[in-house]
Amino acid sequence: MIKNTLLNIGLILLLILNHINSSYASTQADSIKPLVKINKEFLIVAHIVLDSNKNKNISEAAIKSVIEQLNSIFYPIGASFKICEFKYIENYNYNELVSGKVSKEELDPLYKLSHRINMYFVEIPDLTACGFASVGGIADFGNIIVAKKCLDIRPISQLYGSFFGLKNTFDKTIPELVDGSNCATAGDGFCDTPADPYVRGDFMSNYINLINCNFISEKKDANGEYYYPDLANIMSDYPCGCLTFTVQQYNSMANYYNSHLGTW
Repeated sequence: MIKNTLLNIGLILLLILNHINSSYASTQADSIKPLVKINKEFLIVAHIVLDSNKNKNISEAAIKSVIEQLNSIFYPIGASFKICEFKYIENYNYNELVSGKVSKEELDPLYKLSHRINMYFVEIPDLTACGFASVGGIADFGNIIVAKKCLDIRPISQLYGSFFGLKNTFDKTIPELVDGSNCATAGDGFCDTPADPYVRGDFMSNYINLINCNFISEKKDANGEYYYPDLANIMSDYPCGCLTFTVQQYNSMANYYNSHLGTW
């Protein structure tokens, strides 16, 4: 009787161990599952708006350099970008993009080229934002507006993230909880990007130590928990660390483009 009982216990333990090993193997497989791929080179038209003295105030070489860096960031999903043409807009009235003065929607009807990513390089006196991108613009040939003074890989890669349908990590449409319990439906909608308390326009020094990039904000979420955002994530605004997208962000961008193939 005792022997049979021990045998049954042994079989149960073996079944449990096999289940654990199977679950572990499945988790490991998920963690190394290949990213969704786009496998396409996108052509860019760089529109540079001249100032009143017909100066560009930006160099073609600098623009090309940033796009080359962008290619490295998007390489994991097989997306690359190439500037096929520089065009110069001599109407200096479009050089300053100011709310109420010049609308970014005015540029496309006059200068947009079809089946290209149209980037407009202008002055943006109010540098609360370094530019604007049509959110999900890859699906409908939207545009990307870049402040000439912000020609750097961080803002450019963030604009392209928006162009491929991503939200900022600090999106507050539905506030995300630190514990991740509503991560799929709040914030940016991804569970591998921690909740982010940043509010655009706030002083960055209220959130991080600008010398060593340590997060110092004492903001708390609705549950009273302190935030610990990913300071290196491209869709955040923190000027820290090596720029990264997460697995879910990469897959979302690739899936978003692949579901709108008819536009390209």
